Amino acid sequence: MIKHLVIVINNISSPQRLIDIAKVVYNSEVSNLIKAFVLTRVGGGVIQSGIPEVSKLAYKLGKSLVILPTLNDAIEVFNPSKVFLVGKSPDSLLLEDLELSDDTMLAFSGSDSGFAKNELALGRQVYFKGFNQLVSPVAEVALTLYIINLKIGGTS
Repeated sequence: MIKHLVIVINNISSPQRLIDIAKVVYNSEVSNLIKAFVLTRVGGGVIQSGIPEVSKLAYKLGKSLVILPTLNDAIEVFNPSKVFLVGKSPDSLLLEDLELSDDTMLAFSGSDSGFAKNELALGRQVYFKGFNQLVSPVAEVALTLYIINLKIGGTS
């Protein structure tokens, strides 16, 4: 049974993309399972306008927001039982087939270029059915949380 999820957005530089992702995370039906919403490797305009907006949203909704330097730091701080990197590759596992456990960390790349090679070694890549190419990070987060909601028997 899943009691806690840690959602990580890694390497994001677009303030609007961050705000859109935060709205999805904080308003999904599984938001009560999200122990922490974590940002790693933030850069660009995200620091000046994205983080303040998301901080305000998190505070208003009573949700968490944690900002750390790297994905490695997020793993060290939260010590998850499993780490899954959402991204399509030839050896990606299907998200629909996974058995998610308590304290699972789901990491998403906030950029269209995906994870760096050293980051790929930190977890197992997963993706979902129905897409031949990568979709935007906002869509990846939304689809992943929707699939998790279906897996735990939430409403569709």
